[in-house]
Amino acid sequence: MRDGGTLPAPVVAPRGLRGRSGRGARLPHALLDLRHRRERLEGEPRRSPRPQGRHRRVSLPGGRRGDPGQAPLEARPLSAVELVLAIAAVAGGAIVQGSVGVGLSLVAAPALVAIDPTFIPGPLLIVGQIIGIRHIIVEGRHIDWQAVKHALWGLPVGLAAGFAVLELVPETMRTILIGALVAGSALVLLAGFRLRQTRRTEIAGGLTCSFGAIAAALPGAPLGICFSEMRPPVLRSTSSVYIGIVGGVGIGLLAARGNFGLHELRLIGYLVPGMFIGLAISRVVRPFLDRAWFRPAVLSVALAGGVALIIGQLV
Repeated sequence: MRDGGTLPAPVVAPRGLRGRSGRGARLPHALLDLRHRRERLEGEPRRSPRPQGRHRRVSLPGGRRGDPGQAPLEARPLSAVELVLAIAAVAGGAIVQGSVGVGLSLVAAPALVAIDPTFIPGPLLIVGQIIGIRHIIVEGRHIDWQAVKHALWGLPVGLAAGFAVLELVPETMRTILIGALVAGSALVLLAGFRLRQTRRTEIAGGLTCSFGAIAAALPGAPLGICFSEMRPPVLRSTSSVYIGIVGGVGIGLLAARGNFGLHELRLIGYLVPGMFIGLAISRVVRPFLDRAWFRPAVLSVALAGGVALIIGQLV
């Protein structure tokens, strides 16, 4: 350059437009390597970019959720300590439900959720239904079919609300919800709150029972409140019939959407020994139902379990 400046880099024309003089005919080796690499890659299929926005969630074993590309979670077997605790929790709940007609989930749910959240709702619902079959067979003549008929009016709304919670609420928040429902139900029953049994309260009991069954495997407490004027044999048999209907429909829907399978069946096998132990002991405990201390003691255990479950998730 006349002004003493540096020469600008030569402009290289495209391959088809280069002159015969050869000026710019050669590219630096680095650029040639890049061009060859690009030409090799042109024949390979391009990877489609990952879609933006919210990813569709897919069902994993036990009702857990994950991304579409996530491998299914392997079912973790229970340790010996966890198995003993699960059997003890179900035995305690079966003692109460075998005596009163409700209470399996109030006593057992907090411990079972802490061991494995997939105990809720399917496996615990099935165990409750097995206990209910005993009440229906032995005390079937006491069933209040009119109350069952009224309670069925609340079934569709309760199931829809329960499945909404199961689908939309994260597992940690759902565990806190279970603890809150257990503790709240125990507090209401401890306070001696009673409802006059009418058609409206029976419909409300059916709605809250079906909601609690799906959201937290907790169907019995609402019926214990709404059917509080029933005599014990009537309460046991009537609540067992309705819980059996709710459980049958609920388990079918859970299986249809992939939330009940082999893993849940395995968990039921863990709970069955505790259920039979509790039912055997309930025969001995039943004469103590009229004792002033029995009901508050059971509800206090349920209240403590619900509160402990909430604290365990928050700490």
